[in-house]
Amino acid sequence: MTEPAPPRPNHGYGTPNTDYVRTWRERADPRPMWALNLMRYRPKAQYPDGRATDLTGWEADDLYAPYEELAAVGASGVLRAPVVHQLVGDGARWDRIGIALYPTQGAMLDMQMSPAFQERHHHKIAGMEFTIVVATFRPEGAPTPPVSADETPLLLLQLVGDRTAPDLAAGLDVQPIATFDADNVIIGDERRYAQARWHAVSEAVGEELSRRPRVEDASSYAFLLRPDRNELAASLQP
Repeated sequence: MTEPAPPRPNHGYGTPNTDYVRTWRERADPRPMWALNLMRYRPKAQYPDGRATDLTGWEADDLYAPYEELAAVGASGVLRAPVVHQLVGDGARWDRIGIALYPTQGAMLDMQMSPAFQERHHHKIAGMEFTIVVATFRPEGAPTPPVSADETPLLLLQLVGDRTAPDLAAGLDVQPIATFDADNVIIGDERRYAQARWHAVSEAVGEELSRRPRVEDASSYAFLLRPDRNELAASLQP
């Protein structure tokens, strides 16, 4: 049987972690995977075939949005959220955060091999300047958040390289959603992460966090997000 190929190395928006992806079929991990996407767009879309376009990179990625292809493998897009403020990071600009929930890692490979996905993928190549995609998993026995957390106007995301990193939500009136273990990077660069921490945040707390000085950190990120699609808490229900 021919093994499906890992994410294609010629897309130009990040380095596929092929060594990690090749282990997915061998490991056959039965757990669902929340694939966390950090996205930075080109100012203007650049299609691989050189076509003229007035689309921005953001608009091209909106055309990509593979919801039908996700559904075909039992997956779903559970979060799409523009970045409204960067609290911690290395100076790089990030435009939007997304999460795709896959029933298994193998389902992601199945989707990428489908002709419908490959046909749609050129919009992502055109729009994306750089992306980091992290394979995250729920720890065993983690508490289930209330679905009402999906109705909060803002989200706080901390993607940390060290589990001992301080929690920015400590002492604030926020609703914990989930802490995910970061297994490895699927696409990105040489950096690796330990956890993705999610909290639902009110406008008032968001303003308080926005007033804090930005922290420069080459190994971690923290963002305030205003989601236009948010089913994160719902995706964690038993």
